[in-house]
Amino acid sequence: VMRGLKYIHSCKVLHRDLKPSNLLVNANCDLKICDFGLARGVRDKDEKGGGGTMLLTEYVVTRWYRAPEIMLACREYSYPIDVWSVGCIFAELIQRKPYFRGDNNIDQVRYFMASLLSSYLNVSSLTHYRFLLLQLTIIYEKLGKVTESDLEFFTSEKVKRFMRKLPDKTPMHLTLQFPGAPLEALDLMRKMLEIRPDKRSTVEQALKNTFFDQLRNPDDEPVSTRAFEYSFENEKLDRLRLPELIWKEVGDFRPSCLPVAPCREEF
Repeated sequence: VMRGLKYIHSCKVLHRDLKPSNLLVNANCDLKICDFGLARGVRDKDEKGGGGTMLLTEYVVTRWYRAPEIMLACREYSYPIDVWSVGCIFAELIQRKPYFRGDNNIDQVRYFMASLLSSYLNVSSLTHYRFLLLQLTIIYEKLGKVTESDLEFFTSEKVKRFMRKLPDKTPMHLTLQFPGAPLEALDLMRKMLEIRPDKRSTVEQALKNTFFDQLRNPDDEPVSTRAFEYSFENEKLDRLRLPELIWKEVGDFRPSCLPVAPCREEF
């Protein structure tokens, strides 16, 4: 997964929806990352001074694998959101259940707490924010309260007030949450699940972690020499152009279908 993500990021692309159901594995354990429906490119002009950040919507990534900066009212986010998702997947592989799913027996209590706090934040879409705040409380219980220095990264004062309102609580140590897991694995996981994105491990740093020492081959980690071209999304489609493009797409897999049939003029 990290090798694939290294290539994706070298294309200046954010996947934005990494989760187990978007990872395809065959009998030979060959793995492919799929479903790029929510993927977006990082434009060069966004990279100056911002590390390739983007002004994007928060309605991305399945909730259990969603990075805190998306939920904490940070509209600017970048490659670390994918690393967080991989950290969640890694934890799920070890624990055999989603790490930030929560305990169904107390979810109603968490939901009630989030409902009260969403009123305190005075947000417009209460149902949506209740679920976001529920997810934040689950992350807080697993990883601990966000420090004051880490809160400085987030721009929303309402979110900061919400995070400060959470009671101080020492989370259970990762060795107890994941009994029997190698210490190297827990070290890698913790670095991928840093709350603050600029402190989170990059793909390159994660691949250099000692956990991968016996597995990694740096010469077998392909990267792209150019950014992925998204200009095709700017094309204005009409009733004639759309089937032509579909025919071309089919031709990529079945060349016998080419050349593309000429468009018929509308009468």
